[in-house]
Amino acid sequence: MKKVKIKKLYKGFASVRSYIIQKCIDEKKPLQITYGKETMTIPFENLHKFCQLNKQTFDSVYSNIKYSLYDYYFKEDKEIK
Repeated sequence: MKKVKIKKLYKGFASVRSYIIQKCIDEKKPLQITYGKETMTIPFENLHKFCQLNKQTFDSVYSNIKYSLYDYYFKEDKEIK
């Protein structure tokens, strides 16, 4: 499972870089997004169900990677009791 921490939500959506999503899809692993103390897990089967609120392509500051942002509506996982 790949874990990502985000600092803010945009209109209730969590934005994740496209190369992180692609890596999870290639490895067939789920993605766990953490926002503050809340956590959301996206199963591998649902990783392709994203939307793009912003179609812009960004350049990475640390490497020569270009990426887009894939947005998922943030819904906290329910605890099993």
